[in-house]
Formats: sequence, C-alpha cells, structure tokens
Amino acid sequence: MTNEQPELNEIYLKLYEEVAQLRDDVYQEGQAIYASWQPDTLRADFKPAALNFAYYVSLRRRDIRDLQIQLGNVGLSSLGRLEGEVLQTLDLVLYQLGKSADITDKLVAPEFLTKSLQGQGSTLDQLTSTFFGPSPANRYSRIMVTMPHEASTDPELVENMVQDGMNIARINCAHDDATVWGKMVENIKAASAKYQQDVKIFTDIAGPKVRIQAMYTSLQNPKLFEGDTFFLTSETVLKDFYGAEIVLSCPIPDVIQDLQVGEAVSLDDGKILGKVAKRYPEGVKIQITQMAVNGKKVKATKGINFPDRQLNIPVLTDKDIEDLNFSMAAADVIGFSFVHNVNDVKEINRVMADKEAASPDQAGKLATIKLETVSGFENLINIIIEANRYRPTAIMIARGDLAVEVGYLRLSVIQEEILWFCEAAQIPVIWATQVLESLVQSGVPSRAEISDVTMGSRAECIMLNKGDHILEGIHLLRQILEDIDEHQFKKTPLMKQLTIANFSNE
Repeated sequence: MTNEQPELNEIYLKLYEEVAQLRDDVYQEGQAIYASWQPDTLRADFKPAALNFAYYVSLRRRDIRDLQIQLGNVGLSSLGRLEGEVLQTLDLVLYQLGKSADITDKLVAPEFLTKSLQGQGSTLDQLTSTFFGPSPANRYSRIMVTMPHEASTDPELVENMVQDGMNIARINCAHDDATVWGKMVENIKAASAKYQQDVKIFTDIAGPKVRIQAMYTSLQNPKLFEGDTFFLTSETVLKDFYGAEIVLSCPIPDVIQDLQVGEAVSLDDGKILGKVAKRYPEGVKIQITQMAVNGKKVKATKGINFPDRQLNIPVLTDKDIEDLNFSMAAADVIGFSFVHNVNDVKEINRVMADKEAASPDQAGKLATIKLETVSGFENLINIIIEANRYRPTAIMIARGDLAVEVGYLRLSVIQEEILWFCEAAQIPVIWATQVLESLVQSGVPSRAEISDVTMGSRAECIMLNKGDHILEGIHLLRQILEDIDEHQFKKTPLMKQLTIANFSNE
C-alpha cells in the first residue's frame, strides 16, 4: 500500500499540473475573446453567459481527449458536461486533484471552490421559460407545433393540440396571410385561456428562401426518378428547352447563369439531389443523382438550394418586413430564416428596432435565429453574440435546409456542436424539421424517428410540422419526452432503477 501511494500521488500531481495549465490558458484566452466582443455593449443580463461562452470557445480550440480519459480513469469528472460552467468545473476538478495529491493548502487556491451550489442551467432555465412557457411537470423539452390552415377555422383542433401538450404554436409566414394568421392567434389564445395554459405564439418569418416560381412540362404526371434530367432557367416565358420534358423557373438569373458543370442543386429540402450536367445560354440541365426509389412529383413553389455557393440575397425581403408588422403585434417570439453572418443579424436588429421605435408598446420581442446554411453554422459564435447583444435570442436547428447545405453525413456532428455552443452561451435551442414526420404525415412512425426524438430531447424545444396526424404526433412526442426524462438530462444519463436489472438467468 505504501509503495502504491507515492505512485498514485504522482499521477494526481501530473494531472493537477495539466489541468492547472489548461485552466490558466482557457482563462487568459477567454478573457481576450470576451474583450473582443465589446462587452460594454452587451445586455447586462447576458454578460455572465457571454463570459462563460468565451471560456468555452477557448476550451474547444484545444484537443483534450487524452486528458478526459485520464481524469475518468481516476474517478473524476471527464469535463464532458462543463458547457454551462466552464471555469467553475475546472476549478472543482483542480480542487479534487489537489486534495488527492496531498498538495499543501497553499496550492489549493480559494477560487477552486467557486462552483455554484445553485445547480447548472439556472439562467438557461429562466430563458427557456420566457421563450417557451413554464416547465411541464414531467419533461424538460417543450413542444412547438406548426399551425395548419385549419387552425384558423377549427377552434376544436387547436384546443386538442393544447390538451395533448403543445407549448408553443408556430405560425409559418411563408403560407397564408395576416388575416388567416390573426384567426389562428384568436383560436390559440382562446384555447390557452380555456385550459389555463401559457401557450406562446411563434411567428416564423419566411426569409429569402429560393423557390421554384413556375414549371413547364409535357408530361401529364410530372415525376422525377434517379438518373432523369430537368432544365433549370430564370426565363419567365417557359417552353421546351432542348427537349427537356420538365422545365423549372427560378428568379435568380445571376446564379443560374453562373452555375458550373458538377455543381450541386437540390429541390424540396433535399428530397431531390442533382448536379449540373450541361450549361446552355438559357439555363442549365440538371441530372438527378439521388432521390426516393419510387420517384417524386415536381411542384412549383418548392424550395431549391445551391449547396456549393452562397447567394448574395438580403436577409429580409419586402414581404418579410411587411409580415413583421403582424409579428410584432401578435407574437411572443419571432423567428428569422437564412441568416448567414453578423451583417444579417445587424440588419434584423435594425429593422426590429425601427419598428419598436414606431410602436413602443411592442418593444422587447424575443427572437430566434434559424441555422440552415453552411455560412450560418460557420459564423455561429459571432451570430450568437451579435444576436444576443440587444435582445434574448434563441437558435433553431432547421435541419431540412441545413442537411442539404452541409450534407447528411456532417449533419449529425453539426447539430451536436450547435447544442454544445448554445448551452455554453446559456441560450435555448429548438430542434426542428422532420421530427416524427412519417407519423404526422401517414399515421405510422419509423423506428429512426423515435431515436431522433431521444436525441432532440437535449434541446429546450422540439418542433413538429403540420400533417393529417398532428394530434397523434403531439401525443407520442409528449410520451417519449416524459419517458426519456427519467433516464437522461441533456448529455447526462440518469440512473433510474431498471426493472430489467432484476431479471437473471436461473
């Protein structure tokens, strides 16, 4: 025992020195990062979270995987859950290492005991309640539901949504109009009052999503299959271009004329993937490289993406600015789409500030930035800081367009990184797009969808899109979230007593 003790002390001492150096480096660099964000201009209530975020950014510039394994091997925190309190967690690990290494009290600095006793996530929890309503009794994540058109004419449908567990009602401003949205709001508020539920209203500003404007076809049933081709043009007068049976028009001539052979093009949130096969004076011929086995119908108004290039389009269209008038009056939270960089955030803040100045009673609206582009993800850190500089701002992981832009292989890693960085900045996250899609559309869920909800339960809110079976979707989503909350909180497994542990082979 005496021979083993010095060797163990040496291990603890080596780890102590390594963690102490890491803590010092993170502190020094984090302070510099925080200073670069002009903290004097940040909201006072966001400054502590921003400072923690700066420390986390500094930490994630380093590869500490070997250190994590070593810490875990001696029964200490592997630092895998420090997003919410970076320095405090490092301090506690240092304190425990110092005690284990039998370092004199002089080496155990008082700041090593600064870990908050109030528990992690208090700021995040408060913001989550502000954005998405009070915490439900048996689950962490709130449920957001996209309102179908029928929500404007069928109060009972909205009541059933509230009863089944809807916490936030999403109005998609890409569809319908202010008259229909107003009726939706009336029904939402009536159902909320009837069942004494604080249901928040979220309006989703459509943004500059590029869509198919018109279609020409010689086919009675225009359907594309893998290997097929279609013609893409910016021409307003459509015809049979170069023998193409399907011709699609998109109103961005500069981009279409500049497309090069081999560049990727996708339709309908990535359900149809293709590449430019040949260029022509009037446009390009696209060959389908990947899609559903049974093919897919082509429709006008569907979205189109160009993953290999960034489009230089204003973040707010004229329609968006007009739709903001309704949102500022009716919504609790306003979502903004296709944000690429800090300049886009500044423009959103400028327009909102102008409208708040014109109508002071509408000031203080909450915002959400939707991440759905490569550039948006790459600029995530600066977007978080700039967006939260003046008002509380959440992040939505809009996985439809994001998957098209970054590729399905990278999406799984990217959505993880967004969750980590947002928790470090102590801002809420919405997990969106295709959640329980098969169930909502057809009434039958897939196995993969259930696992996806389990992953999404680490976000503060999960969004369901509209569909014929939306009530079944809300009900099942609530059940999954309530069940998983007994086993996991964010990244931390919870050790509930398991019935299976009582079974053994005779």
